[in-house]
Amino acid sequence: MPRLHGLMLVIDHPAHLPFVGQYPNQPPPSEFRLQAGRTAEGVAREADGGRTVAGAQVCAVWQDPNLPDWFGTLRRCAESGVRGAFELAGLPAANLRATADAAGFETDSRTIEQGRRAPRVVFELVAREEPATEAETGPAGAGEVRVELVGAAGEPIRNFTMRTNAVGRMGGASHDVEDAEGPVLVPISPSFGGDTTVDLSFRAENYLESSLIRVAPIPGGEIELGLIALDPGSVVQGRLFDAVGAERAAGCLVELLPPGAGAVAALMLRQRHVTVSDPEGGYMLGGLRAGRYHLRLQCPEVPVTDRLIVLGANELADQGESWLDSGRPVAVQVTGIDGGTVRLLDRFREVEAPIVQATLQVPAEAEARQRSGEDSRVRAEFMAAPDVYRLEVLDASGRLRVSQEVAVEEGPAEVQTIGVAIATRVIQSILVMDGRPVTGGHVSFSRVFDPSRSSGKLQIVSQRPGGSRQQRVLGIPPQAVGGAVGPDGAFEVAGAPTDLLWMTWRAEGSNVGRLWPEGPLPRMDLNGVRVTGELLDVNGAPIGGQVSLIGDVGRTVAYAEAGDDGRFELPPAPPGPYRLKASAGVSPTRVREGRSSLAGTVVQDLALGTEPPPHLVLRVEDAETGVLEVELQRADGSPAAGAWLHFVNASGDMVNTSLASAAGQASRDLPAGDISLVWSDGAACTGGLGVNVEAGRTSTKRESLLMGRLLELRCPAADCGGEPLSFLSVTTESGAEIASHLTGAREAVRFSDTGRLGLGCVTPGAYEVSFWAAGRRWGAEVNVGSRGNLEEPVVVNGRAAGL
Repeated sequence: MPRLHGLMLVIDHPAHLPFVGQYPNQPPPSEFRLQAGRTAEGVAREADGGRTVAGAQVCAVWQDPNLPDWFGTLRRCAESGVRGAFELAGLPAANLRATADAAGFETDSRTIEQGRRAPRVVFELVAREEPATEAETGPAGAGEVRVELVGAAGEPIRNFTMRTNAVGRMGGASHDVEDAEGPVLVPISPSFGGDTTVDLSFRAENYLESSLIRVAPIPGGEIELGLIALDPGSVVQGRLFDAVGAERAAGCLVELLPPGAGAVAALMLRQRHVTVSDPEGGYMLGGLRAGRYHLRLQCPEVPVTDRLIVLGANELADQGESWLDSGRPVAVQVTGIDGGTVRLLDRFREVEAPIVQATLQVPAEAEARQRSGEDSRVRAEFMAAPDVYRLEVLDASGRLRVSQEVAVEEGPAEVQTIGVAIATRVIQSILVMDGRPVTGGHVSFSRVFDPSRSSGKLQIVSQRPGGSRQQRVLGIPPQAVGGAVGPDGAFEVAGAPTDLLWMTWRAEGSNVGRLWPEGPLPRMDLNGVRVTGELLDVNGAPIGGQVSLIGDVGRTVAYAEAGDDGRFELPPAPPGPYRLKASAGVSPTRVREGRSSLAGTVVQDLALGTEPPPHLVLRVEDAETGVLEVELQRADGSPAAGAWLHFVNASGDMVNTSLASAAGQASRDLPAGDISLVWSDGAACTGGLGVNVEAGRTSTKRESLLMGRLLELRCPAADCGGEPLSFLSVTTESGAEIASHLTGAREAVRFSDTGRLGLGCVTPGAYEVSFWAAGRRWGAEVNVGSRGNLEEPVVVNGRAAGL
């Protein structure tokens, strides 16, 4: 048993009442006494004639209010004997619903009344009016497979899981088998009964999951798979010792966490590698694929530790003896907010689960001064092992305010204080266009780089039998502050970050975007030249829609709707190179009116000077599409199951997204033309390449992905130390932009005091990096190789590239 605080323990034994215990301030005990509960006896018989029915499946089901919703429904089941008799043990005293199912009969439902003793239950089974079909009398759902599992040395595997995976998409269901003796029948999930083919895989503790076996479900039928041998795979093992008492550390929770998008795949594929150290302090986790993992140790009375491990195929990764550090007291003192949360993560922010999390509170000595407004300090105290971390500060609303690398130093037992200042500003200004203040509208300020254009969100839905549906949304939430603009063009926005920002002014039917400097700006002139034109459909007829002028940082500088006559006039834009994008048939006005339907797009480059360009005639092209089939493999030849794929067009907009199937495959309808395929995978990390999608045809892209490497960005401490990262671009050789998919480059990121920033993990290849910090632009090129110590980051040093 883990000797940790804060655990919930559930013991569900078929002959006893379920045991639920919560231990917030102490570890669970080593001995548990289960209660027998009550026993319900009864008989299953035919309603017509009273003949007893053997082989009926009788179940009592209930919910325990002490269990979380995701645990599902509790049940006790038994099969009626030759005389129809059955016995259900381990029942609670409450009212219970019981059902009986038998071949050729309708399901009968009864209530087991509450009380200390259960009354006798009699099920009256009514024969079906229509004769049962072959599928109904045989195995239910999508049929069954007959299989026997052994290890590489021929040893029998009695406990295993069969997973049914969808073909061509990410989705599946699992069925656990216990105490198998020789070949056994395992049902294919009924939800796949309508699929032409499914991919089956088998896994067992400390064995590598089998290769995929593609079969065609046979409702009511049986598929013979024979003998399947599972390999041991890679193994991580070690021994844990308490550094203070030199005692063996038993009862530690040892877990290998998948980094980055690997967490999505693990969630979808129901994979978790966790064990508890034995009385000798030893641990072993086997059946591992080659890949990248974070080894996290949670031991009693010492801080949690976390470090990266990169495994090769069939590797024995012996960690030897690990001496657990008693840690150092740390105090994080934050100014600028009145409460919230502090958390420590790995320095590249690859694992979302925090290593340490603590609440920010007002120090006792500062309470009076804070009430009077003289002091705005809040403080969080905790123990942490010496290491380098990503420190994140969230305010009371949950908004991320700071994400910065810090070091917890080795040394004396004195408290190490880390100070964090959260500075915001009040932006007051007047917007002027064509020499006059604008009238009304709304203004907002956000990060210069907008990740939402090229990255999507995932909603993952899961459900245990009888349990409630669980939903989880993954993605990058946009963060912006804003306010109303008065009739005199004046506005005031509080709580804005102090670094370089992107300003967007929205008025009816049009938008204007500009870079906003770090310092005060009493007046912003929205000057430039206007682009005018008309929008035509594929037949040359005028059509309404929307037109955008996109600048070199990927943000919209000018936007306007085209009326039903096709005519448009963009707000002023300063001279420079742009990409003009027009979409026919869609606009906010058309959405409100219920007549929005994409009728085609047109994209072209446009260079603006000091004089207005000629009147443009934009004729959209047919929204032709093609199919792109993708197949990704990892370095060890295994499929990149669960890799998160994004498909981005030449304008930088995401046009589709997908999770690779269990076979590492995905198929998507995409607009014809050049597309960037960007992947995020736990082992191969983030990378991308360019593909061309041909109209009306199916294109295929197969790629073998090397093991990923961490990428660390460095900037001179004298310039960038403690400075926010205002903008980031990381592009592959093919031009695919991947910055928004890097785990360490999200909102509120700052360089460390020494000018370091862990960006995340990338697939080996050549990259061009451009970023803004300390009021200037920096650039670098880096070639990320696949050799050397894969657990050490590749360093890219930024060079000043002008303002």
